[in-house]
Amino acid sequence: MEPYHVQVDGEFAIDAPLTVHVEKPNGEAVTVHAHLMRIESNRELTWGGGIRGIFYGEHVFLLEALADGSTKLIHKEDFTGIAVRFVTLEAIDEGYALMNAALKTYVEAA
Repeated sequence: MEPYHVQVDGEFAIDAPLTVHVEKPNGEAVTVHAHLMRIESNRELTWGGGIRGIFYGEHVFLLEALADGSTKLIHKEDFTGIAVRFVTLEAIDEGYALMNAALKTYVEAA
């Protein structure tokens, strides 16, 4: 099983609802309801969700072609809203670091 985002269910279409199954590094499992915001072939995949002004996140995967023929993954999430100050973002960062490392291992083995 891959760390953090262990499964994403939904249709691959703009504005489609998504169910994101998360397993945090501390073992806690969470289900996040989001929607697909942007799809650009071979460039970007972005989903987001929450309540704007309270707590809202946009999760972004960007692919950047490099001069040597390789590809750089830019993986980030931006949070906004008044409740952001009450969330421990370091735990999220740890989960993303584990997920990125697993993806790197998978891609390099392919």
